[in-house]
Amino acid sequence: MNQRFINSIFVFFGILIFAAACHSPVSSLLHQQWKTIKVQNQKLQQQNNEIKAFLDSLSLVQNNPQADSLRRQVQATYDQIVAEQARAQDNTLLEFTAAGIVYMSSPSGVDSAAYSLEDPYIHIDESKLKGEGEKMTFEILHITSDTLRLQFVDQKDTSIITLVPTEVLNAPGSKK
Repeated sequence: MNQRFINSIFVFFGILIFAAACHSPVSSLLHQQWKTIKVQNQKLQQQNNEIKAFLDSLSLVQNNPQADSLRRQVQATYDQIVAEQARAQDNTLLEFTAAGIVYMSSPSGVDSAAYSLEDPYIHIDESKLKGEGEKMTFEILHITSDTLRLQFVDQKDTSIITLVPTEVLNAPGSKK
């Protein structure tokens, strides 16, 4: 009877150790809703700088109604693009569930996909959930209880996305 009891304890601890190994610290930190607070993209920043330089050069042209008209049109288009980028950033949420599903909320709506963790990567696969769709891979650059920083490479264009838990944003005294 003692040997059976000891064997049961070893099996129980073996199961606990296995369960703990399957539940990584990254996944426990990831399983919540995250809000995008910053998107860094060198290519996009370079394009913005080029548009600003073009606008600056147009403002140097004096007494030319066509240049003034073109500058106003380009400025209005640029302002609209910047506002849309800010709106997308301010209204994008990712919610990772323990069931392996990520919900992505953006100004265009809510979408969902299956995801898996392969440290340090998050693989998102719409086809696993819907039968068809895109596959994306994000590298986890940094994760703590209050910050998630991801890197996404799409056709040689790299973005670094910084997110914070929505619970942190909703805490008393936090800046939204």
